[in-house]
Amino acid sequence: MVIGVAALSSQTSWTQAVGAVSPRNLLLMHGTADQVLSGACSRDLYARARHLKQLIVYPGCRHGRDECRDELDRGLSNACTRPDAWPDRARVAGAD
Repeated sequence: MVIGVAALSSQTSWTQAVGAVSPRNLLLMHGTADQVLSGACSRDLYARARHLKQLIVYPGCRHGRDECRDELDRGLSNACTRPDAWPDRARVAGAD
């Protein structure tokens, strides 16, 4: 059974059906210093997705995610172990 979808450094090709992910959870994670894919890709997916959805932005994190690996792993682990607790929101990691 699929309970959710997580996308790291999302691209927007072939994402026309992003709204069909609902009612499953959608987690988008993107670094602000991604040199390969613009954060606008994840923001676009977030805007087009239905509920439940979450966008987490990692300041200074590049495409390889080395700069934020520990924090990103915690966020992904929390999302996978507590899918019922997902708020519909976009947030900056570490700003909570």
